[in-house]
Amino acid sequence: MAAAFYRDLDPEDLPVPDRRVIQLIQYTLREDAQIEILTQLISVNPALTAQLLGLVNSAFFGFHRKIKTISDAVVAVGTESLRNLVLCFAVKEALSKNKIPGFDIDTFWEDSIRRAVAAKQLACLVNEPVEEAFTAGMLQDIGLLILFFMEPAGILYSCHWLSSFVFR
Repeated sequence: MAAAFYRDLDPEDLPVPDRRVIQLIQYTLREDAQIEILTQLISVNPALTAQLLGLVNSAFFGFHRKIKTISDAVVAVGTESLRNLVLCFAVKEALSKNKIPGFDIDTFWEDSIRRAVAAKQLACLVNEPVEEAFTAGMLQDIGLLILFFMEPAGILYSCHWLSSFVFR
């Protein structure tokens, strides 16, 4: 993998989440975010709506009753968790538009969720912000995923080299 490749890399070469999803993430950062506006911003994206409702009704959240509306889902998970989930959905969607040969994207995201949950549990134990820990765990390897997207063969070589160097 030539270093010149990355010097010549333009941000436009990377997969980008949908503009409306970026607006939603930006809105969740506001202190005065309102459930009604969050609901509107989510509802314009049917795929995001289905993913959000599917996840909040999964065993991952473990709610006792079925959540049927976007506004109920927003209230149930909270703004910070919503931002994290939307961010993860957006990255997954942006990267899934272009298949990476030989790469199991579903396993990657399952591992990301495991890391996020572990980071959140550790944050609880040491009284640190749990949602920030969740986001960090979820997005820990996102840089590697993007590099693999850009140069699959070179990343395999680099990861092999790095693991042999680090684990001597």
